[in-house]
Amino acid sequence: MVESITVDSLIIIDDGLLSEINIHIYRLNSYSPEQLKIQIDPSVHDVVVASTQWELPCKEFDDLWESLVFNDEIKNEVFSTKNTNFMDILWVIFHIFDNDLKVSGPPGMGKTSLCKALAQKLSIHLNDRYKKCLFVEINSHSLFSKWFSESGKLVQKMFDQIEEMAEIDRFLVIVLIDEIESLCMSRSEILNKNEPTDSLRVVNAVLTQIDRIRMFRNVFIFTTSNIRQSLDMAFIDRTDICRFIGQPTAEAIYSILASCIFEMQRVKFYLFYFICSFISLCIKIFQWKILI
Repeated sequence: MVESITVDSLIIIDDGLLSEINIHIYRLNSYSPEQLKIQIDPSVHDVVVASTQWELPCKEFDDLWESLVFNDEIKNEVFSTKNTNFMDILWVIFHIFDNDLKVSGPPGMGKTSLCKALAQKLSIHLNDRYKKCLFVEINSHSLFSKWFSESGKLVQKMFDQIEEMAEIDRFLVIVLIDEIESLCMSRSEILNKNEPTDSLRVVNAVLTQIDRIRMFRNVFIFTTSNIRQSLDMAFIDRTDICRFIGQPTAEAIYSILASCIFEMQRVKFYLFYFICSFISLCIKIFQWKILI
């Protein structure tokens, strides 16, 4: 199966297979991501960078989907093109299930990359329905203010920005909240640990804003978590597609290493390694001196 080809590539397709193939033509955006800021206190002009926005499909996320290797069929579960009517599958996976996807697992397992790659795929397959796709990655840690009771207001202002984007029906808005446990920690755990009540207000604000944003059919919400046990049960109940990504198996590790070797061969990385090894050898034998 051919995932993607460049404009310079040539592919020959049998006429009998045309009825079974979905072809999507798209152009990658090369724009730099935009930082969305929120003003905390207008009187002192205090602002924070609450999120980063990309316009998809973009070059930064190109080939990210193909580079991901997991133990199970998680990629086929969250995104499937086996049915010729992709929109029916998308409706079943996301719209009926309130547009929420949560991926949990240990750090460094590819949770964030999977969400970004899935957003890229959705922007390509839905480019005939939506004029523009906006991908917003929320910076969870910046939503906590040093001022008491201000964190909940920051969360509300952040979702107000998302709602402004979603009000345009022809815009597809995909929101990624990385490390959601920093915003949706279990409220019973907060009370037991005598945490500041501002943390409690943040959880309540996030749950309220998620319920509000669900009214928009053109908004998808992706979240990742490193510590699933610390999440508030009310948030977990609002999540309909929840997958765990664990440590890779030996077969997955082999595939990852093989792809790295193929990529180094493609970019001729071995020439760089040979030059560095040659210089290192000359330093040892001929006592070369390198001025830095």
